[in-house]
Amino acid sequence: MEKYDFHGFGENQSMRNYVASNIGELMKTDPNIIVLGADLNTSLGIYNLEGEFGRYNEYPHGRVINCGISEQAMMGMAGGLAQEGYEPWVGTFVLFALRGMEPFYQAVALPDNNVKLWLSHYGLGIGQDGPTAQSIMDKGIWRSIPNVRSVITPADAIEAVSASTHMHENDGIYVLRLSRNSTPLIFDGDYNFSESQAMQLFDRDAGSKGKITIISDGEMTHQVLRAVVPELKEVDWTLTEKGYGVRVVHMPSLHVDEKMVLEAYDDSDLLVTVEDHHINGGLGSEVAEVMAENGCSKKLHRIGLTSFGESGPPAHLYKKYGLDAEGITRKIEELY
Repeated sequence: MEKYDFHGFGENQSMRNYVASNIGELMKTDPNIIVLGADLNTSLGIYNLEGEFGRYNEYPHGRVINCGISEQAMMGMAGGLAQEGYEPWVGTFVLFALRGMEPFYQAVALPDNNVKLWLSHYGLGIGQDGPTAQSIMDKGIWRSIPNVRSVITPADAIEAVSASTHMHENDGIYVLRLSRNSTPLIFDGDYNFSESQAMQLFDRDAGSKGKITIISDGEMTHQVLRAVVPELKEVDWTLTEKGYGVRVVHMPSLHVDEKMVLEAYDDSDLLVTVEDHHINGGLGSEVAEVMAENGCSKKLHRIGLTSFGESGPPAHLYKKYGLDAEGITRKIEELY
């Protein structure tokens, strides 16, 4: 398990904008990268790539294809392009990508084609768009499909850029899940994403109430840090101030870092996972699988969704569903 010295939050930055810009830089040096979008080019930043590299149906050598509202066709096209030696980057919203699951399964996953999924808008974080667009179960789908190398949910824009570069540099199928919201920076420019590698962001020795390891991903890593780091002054009383020893582990990719889980198990009284996703199928489920397969007997508690969400500002939804810093603190106090 790697350790990163967290010094506090930086400025809010958009993962979507950072990743789109990075893909543009990769396209300058690799002519085989082709971008496919499904009528969401403005939301994902693909519109800017159209201006620089050309839309396919308007220029003979355009490298950006707008597939319209036809995710099934887009997935099939991505598989065909990869078969011919191109590197397709498929961009849409997380939930909408599931419309194309059958052709993804047949034309991308089954032949193990080199396709990169670049998805945005998941969980309660999409806010006012409401439950019809809130993908709360997709991690369980992606991680169960053979040949999907990794499902990545970064915490900030710097990690998202590093992950997208990693995806380009490594052959195979990757799924990158980006937040709709601009989020505070956690990492600095020297950070390098490593597949299935956990990152310890915070560790305080066991207090009078024992030691807890909290494992999180995406925007939830910010909420967990707010719940435990006194210096941030984000809540009235953090878990550490209440007498708990706490370790915060950011786990951006599935499949999880098995060694990290077992190390945390040996050094903790309780393990907790936190994710903006249903508690079944995602990060919590994979940590539970690792613990069960290794005969771990201590308790794991999964904090996440157990129902559909609703429409509202993300901060209000996180509070209502217990996924903000105060809700996480309250739940852990109830548990231990």
